Amino acid sequence: MDLVVLAGGIGSRFGGLKQMESVDDEGNFLVDYSIFDAIKYGFDRVIFVINEKNEKDFKDSIGKRIKEKIKVEYVFQKADVVTGLQKSDRTKPLGTGHALLCCKEIVKGNFVMINADDFYGKDAFKKASIFLKKQTEDFMLMAYKLKSTINGTGEEKRGVINREKGYLKNIEEKIISTKKGCYFCQSLDRKEKEKIHKNSLVSMNFFCFSPKIFSLLEKDFNEFLLKKNLQKDEFMLPNAINAHIQNEIKMKVFKSNYSPMGLTFKEDILRVRREIIRLKKQRKYPSKLWN
Repeated sequence: MDLVVLAGGIGSRFGGLKQMESVDDEGNFLVDYSIFDAIKYGFDRVIFVINEKNEKDFKDSIGKRIKEKIKVEYVFQKADVVTGLQKSDRTKPLGTGHALLCCKEIVKGNFVMINADDFYGKDAFKKASIFLKKQTEDFMLMAYKLKSTINGTGEEKRGVINREKGYLKNIEEKIISTKKGCYFCQSLDRKEKEKIHKNSLVSMNFFCFSPKIFSLLEKDFNEFLLKKNLQKDEFMLPNAINAHIQNEIKMKVFKSNYSPMGLTFKEDILRVRREIIRLKKQRKYPSKLWN
């Protein structure tokens, strides 16, 4: 089983490469902990989708730490990969859908996709492993309660989930904010704002896919290239999923009771480091992750 890690973001709100931010005294990143959990539940290859200019830094840090534990490969997320655009046409990444599509030549089997700057918990990888081995459905989404994903340090984006009989009905990227203990969601164009229940289910970009996803993404991405502003618009994975959820695919929704962690703002670092210390004290992870 493959683990695809999206790690090509530029971290504009964080002020740097949050996927390469140290979260413990050993210098490990958040994604080290996801990979540790993935190995435990049978994943045998990790594919990092990165910015080409960060290749050496990845290989010299996390790549060096895990290369004896799991097979490691790298894919570059560039505007001229898949799109045919010239490198000078755009510097900002083209979105999560494009990042995943960049893997189509290397990923041939069932796989899990995650963000490098989020921490999902062992429960997610255990459920994903069981799901992929049974392979009774094409796709799966791991959902979390909204309140467990929001740090309160600023506005954050979450995929708000609407499900029916255990299957995804639709998913929409929303801007989430909090005020006086209440949660609010707003569309990305900021044209609407409404209250949302704290226990609403949201996505943290933890998906199980079969290779079927690549043909669907390719079709939608070709349409994106014709209609969108290629200097600023992004090809987002939730939009592509919504386009096919009613007819071509079914996506099982699993709920995790774990409280995930993520790095969005610099202020999140201290909270994440404290949680890592707590988990190690509870012996959920070894004091030295990669012995």
